[in-house]
Amino acid sequence: MNRRGAADRVDQNHLDCVQALLRCGYSVQSIAGVGNGCPDLIIGAEGLNLLLEIKNGDNPPSRKALTAAEALFKKNWKGQVAVVDNPAGAIAAVELVLVRAGKGSTQVAEPAPAFDWE
Repeated sequence: MNRRGAADRVDQNHLDCVQALLRCGYSVQSIAGVGNGCPDLIIGAEGLNLLLEIKNGDNPPSRKALTAAEALFKKNWKGQVAVVDNPAGAIAAVELVLVRAGKGSTQVAEPAPAFDWE
């Protein structure tokens, strides 16, 4: 339950993304219940952290849009936040963070279309 008393709601593919990231050896903590626009996951990899907002890739674009609170959080957060809608996008986001930090392979494929960094 979150502080409003409602059960935490996560998108359908949340667990798929978590499992894929864990298989890659990354640390994963769900923070979906925090609210106030905070992203769904904290990912740890090679001493770096990334926040991920998971959207359901099966939804039409209008249902994948960030809420006002999510958009404001993403705009104001001074760290790394990515929005993804499938496991491949989640992995690509972490790999990009590692490459940017000089800790990952430069052979990383282009991020999946379901990946939003900016």
